[in-house]
Amino acid sequence: MDSESQGHTLPTSAVTLFATSPDLVFCLTDAITQKKQLVALRLVNTVFYAAATPRFFRSFRITHADDHKQLMTNQALSFMRSITI
Repeated sequence: MDSESQGHTLPTSAVTLFATSPDLVFCLTDAITQKKQLVALRLVNTVFYAAATPRFFRSFRITHADDHKQLMTNQALSFMRSITI
C-alpha cells in the first residue's frame, strides 16, 4: 500500500523544490561553462530554460561569413556579451 492510499500526503521532494526554484537554478547555470550541458538544461523544464538561455547565448563564435545575417534577427542577441568573428 502506498502512503497516499493510507491518507498520508507525500512531502515535496528536494529535487522538485530545486527544479522549480528560479533562484537556485540560475545559480546552477552560472556555474556551467560547457555549451552541451546548457543545451541539455534548456530541455528540462521552463524554469531551467529561462535560466540556461541567457548563459547559453552569452557568447559564441561565428565561423561562416553568412551567419551574421541570421544573427541580427535572432532574439538571442539580447543575451550576448561577446561575439568572436
